[in-house]
Amino acid sequence: MRVDTGFQSIICKKESSKITPDLTSVEKVKSDGSDIGKTVDHIQLESKLFNYGRTPVAEGARLRGASKIIGVDLNPNKSEIGKKFGITDFVNPAATGGRPVSEVINDLTDGGADYCFECIGLASLMQDAFSSCREGWGKTVILGVEMHGSPLNVSSYEILKGKTVTGSMFGGIKPKIDIPLFARKYLDKELNLEGFITHQVKFKDINTAFSLLLEGKSLRCIIWMDD
Repeated sequence: MRVDTGFQSIICKKESSKITPDLTSVEKVKSDGSDIGKTVDHIQLESKLFNYGRTPVAEGARLRGASKIIGVDLNPNKSEIGKKFGITDFVNPAATGGRPVSEVINDLTDGGADYCFECIGLASLMQDAFSSCREGWGKTVILGVEMHGSPLNVSSYEILKGKTVTGSMFGGIKPKIDIPLFARKYLDKELNLEGFITHQVKFKDINTAFSLLLEGKSLRCIIWMDD
């Protein structure tokens, strides 16, 4: 869970490391490979899904052949950005005319999404995601970290009707098998990682990187430690 990305080298167990194929750009593989892995292991072909706030989830869904990928974000600029990674529909909660996001998602998917990913880390959004799932087999995947300790309240009746909710640590991937697979897909141009890196700055400009993220102008920013 904890990655020391602020160092040029770290000491770890051999089980926690893996050599990627030659010519792999480390900063690109690290940039969003784990987020994509969180998605790939859950989605079946031709599924309909939506996600709150994380573009890499869309790339993972595209890789798995999802037929409809809905992005939800308060930043309207994320609509065009998301299309580059497979998003087919975009919902801005501030522009729904007062309708709940779950109601909009149910309309777009004719009854609810097969998979819903919550990536922000707010219990209220987790509940929205659960409400947007299809009865019978809809699955809500929690990727965001709820730091306030708020409980997740879901209807037991909804659970009875076949909906499920689960957490995901790196998508349940098997690192020794799947990380080289993702690296190979990147080298074969099947996986778009460059698009997530919108900015690169030197360490002395680290505050600029945070400002870009807070302003919603950056997806991922690589911070180079050397001058």
